[in-house]
Amino acid sequence: MTQNRIKDLLIQLDLSAPGSFVQIFDRVRDRDDIAVLRCNKSGAILLSRTDHMEISHYQEKEVLSYYNADSVQSAVLKTEIDDSRREAMFKDLVRNKTLLDVGCGGGGSLKKLSAYAKSAVGVEPQRLARGLAENLGLDVKADIKEVPEASCDVATLFHVYEHITDPVEFLKLVRSRIRPGGKVLIEVPHSGDFLISFLACEAFMKHTFWSEHIILHSRVTLERFAREAGFVNPVIRGYQRYPLANHLHWLSNGQPGGHLNWSFLRDEQLDAAYTSVLANLNLTDTIILEASNPL
Repeated sequence: MTQNRIKDLLIQLDLSAPGSFVQIFDRVRDRDDIAVLRCNKSGAILLSRTDHMEISHYQEKEVLSYYNADSVQSAVLKTEIDDSRREAMFKDLVRNKTLLDVGCGGGGSLKKLSAYAKSAVGVEPQRLARGLAENLGLDVKADIKEVPEASCDVATLFHVYEHITDPVEFLKLVRSRIRPGGKVLIEVPHSGDFLISFLACEAFMKHTFWSEHIILHSRVTLERFAREAGFVNPVIRGYQRYPLANHLHWLSNGQPGGHLNWSFLRDEQLDAAYTSVLANLNLTDTIILEASNPL
């Protein structure tokens, strides 16, 4: 019998019920023995099992497959847009603070935000990605337990939390590294993604459902998990990483990359307006939680 820690946790927290799960896809892109479920009570999307994924899976993962890239240069370029966006969005939050970036990957976001922080440290279990971050001059640990307790003011998890099979316990571990009154910032893919929840774009779902994404959070599940881990005053906002050009490209060609290949369809005002509309409808591809560690 396959194990599903996420499903069990959702039921345990009364976010789901045994009868609230429906299969929406019969496989993920890299495995045919894992289906994809939606919980009609919580709105979360989760895999049919979790026993295939442990932290050891990431530790020796080849660095280019980690970024789904064909060279180190293309891996860096793949993260640059998000790294620069996070710098603009979160530099004031980390300014003159002690920063901990959990799951920092090759260190792109950590490097940019460290310019504003008093000090910064990353955690990255994947050895080769950790090497890229260290080559940027960053202090990066292999395990969060190497970071002293109550040593940081702000902890960030950028597209990391969806990979965790024991999310509440892991977030408790993160909280133990944050000083009282400090903040956690969690950015994750959203189960309400317009291409999934409204357009039901089959090509996109074939691409985006993946054995490493254990759960796509709804606002309900992300907030509850943070509260269960002991954080208070959670605030969640929607953000759209990929613009209208990307969505049109998916619908027309069934392939990613529209934000680059069809850049002629992009305009700053158009992209901002599209993001605003999707955020108001709770259909963004990303949600971001900010919460506090109690005093």
